[in-house]
Amino acid sequence: RPPCRPKSAAQQPPSKILPTQLLLFLLLFSSALPAISQDTLNLKSGDSRTGTILSADDTNIRLQIKLGDPPTPGAPAPTASTNIPRADVESIDFAPDPARDEKLRTATPANIGEIEVHWNKHRPWLAFPRSPAGKIGNRLGNLLLDSKDPAKTARALELFGEIESNSWDPADKTEARQGRLRAMLASGRAAEAVEEANKLAAETEDPEILIDANFIMAQDADNKFRAFLAENPRWDIDPFVIDERHTLNNRALQLYLYPSLFHGSDPEKAARGLWGAVGIYQLSVKNAREAGN
Repeated sequence: RPPCRPKSAAQQPPSKILPTQLLLFLLLFSSALPAISQDTLNLKSGDSRTGTILSADDTNIRLQIKLGDPPTPGAPAPTASTNIPRADVESIDFAPDPARDEKLRTATPANIGEIEVHWNKHRPWLAFPRSPAGKIGNRLGNLLLDSKDPAKTARALELFGEIESNSWDPADKTEARQGRLRAMLASGRAAEAVEEANKLAAETEDPEILIDANFIMAQDADNKFRAFLAENPRWDIDPFVIDERHTLNNRALQLYLYPSLFHGSDPEKAARGLWGAVGIYQLSVKNAREAGN
């Protein structure tokens, strides 16, 4: 009698194979699920605590932490909240938020309310290393300025000042300072803005900062040139003001053309300056025609 051969996998009863296949499927499926991002508080002691930040005040940070796995598949994991003294925290690794970052990138003044929500949420962490608060606040400030609303411009001025004073990130501080100067200019405080822009240009060699400082001074020179032409419509026959007219015209052009002449690799800011120079040129041509030249 020939020996019995073991049955192949295809010949095995389905009831004996299904549990193994189902287990494998569940393992593969669960490994494909994205991990839920959480905040990590790095303590001065060298330890860390991971969870979701619920709130904070000047004294404590309230953190929601998981106590273990869900009691049954699909059920929420048990959690508890605990207070951690702010003084014990060295830094915070905030959970990434791709949806928020995309909203910041694409926002327009119509989205100010949505960005304000993100700012209010992260504002308590402005001074904490690795916090995105400064980046969010600067974006909000720029949107407020873009709205051209005087009340929102005043709000932007206040916001930029707070970030410049309290942000942990030097880059955010610099951007806030540039924003504050633009807000001052938009608020009619041109003299103060230009004085600070001159100081900023003298203190740094950073191309991005120099471009913005020069643009602020260009806008001031532009306004002075327009005011001069309005007050001196016949400058061409007045020998006492002809030189002043040419000086104002040339200074505005020089400052507007700065980014395209020295930093043309930044097309957006170069185009902004070129457009300002076009405005000066068109004004000069129009004024010269009206003066009969």
